[in-house]
Amino acid sequence: ADKLLALLESNHMVLPGGEGNDYRTKALCLNSEGGDFLEGQKIVRIVYESGVPTRLLPGSFCFSSCAFIFMAGRSLGEEWDGPYRGMSKTALLGFHAPYTTFNDGEALKGAEVNSLVESYNSIIGEFIEFAQSRSIFDHRSNFSQDLLGKLLRMGPTELLMVETIQDAERWRINLEDVNVSAALDATAAANACENFQAWNFDLQSESTDNYQPDVTRVELASEGEKKSYLKVDTGGMAERYCLVRPSNDLSGYEICSVDGFNGVNFGSCPDYGLYIPGFYSQRADTLIALLP
Repeated sequence: ADKLLALLESNHMVLPGGEGNDYRTKALCLNSEGGDFLEGQKIVRIVYESGVPTRLLPGSFCFSSCAFIFMAGRSLGEEWDGPYRGMSKTALLGFHAPYTTFNDGEALKGAEVNSLVESYNSIIGEFIEFAQSRSIFDHRSNFSQDLLGKLLRMGPTELLMVETIQDAERWRINLEDVNVSAALDATAAANACENFQAWNFDLQSESTDNYQPDVTRVELASEGEKKSYLKVDTGGMAERYCLVRPSNDLSGYEICSVDGFNGVNFGSCPDYGLYIPGFYSQRADTLIALLP
């Protein structure tokens, strides 16, 4: 932790001002099997509090305590504060719970067991506090509760791997080198809407194989021009739908969402929508490694 702090300071990456650290030019690139969780937690605090983005470059790997450091990646500036954890589709990222190993036949005194339990409780408490941290610019917490629950079930010889687009987007991990062009047919729009509405609330996206939302084309006027959208109706007793159209560069979609069940809306079509990558049009269980 001390060595990393000195390195960040020498590169002027600690407590940045202005627009903060631009992940395209300044980031902490990780490639490690992991190590001591207590030291890792010190590094997590340094990375998060300093607003340092993290990245996994092509072919790199990051397991165990390294994965927690990766999830501390943050873009912090005067006008924005939010997580930035960028991962190549050829990188490997895996989580498991902290653990301690003992030799066969090794005996512990009661006080030692109590101390060990207290240490684990402290680590897990820090995980939960870190997971609950959030920016005023973002409605979502920093660390997925789903991810936290799953990784705490992973033993020392197990790894919870980030393998599907649902893993990455639900757990708020940016896929950096994926290039799926935006198609706008009924299936693509239905997948984009279902994934968007689920992942924004850390929920598992339903497969549109199991149900097919109503999809209709609508023309809406905005600032003197008409825009064409596909309207995806995912509601039931309450109004719940998305409006979806390709972005101008076809790299993704402009989307807005209305949810009458919880009253939370995103964007305000046709005046403005939010950008989502083109791979949102794929099934939630699509493997990251198979994306173009």
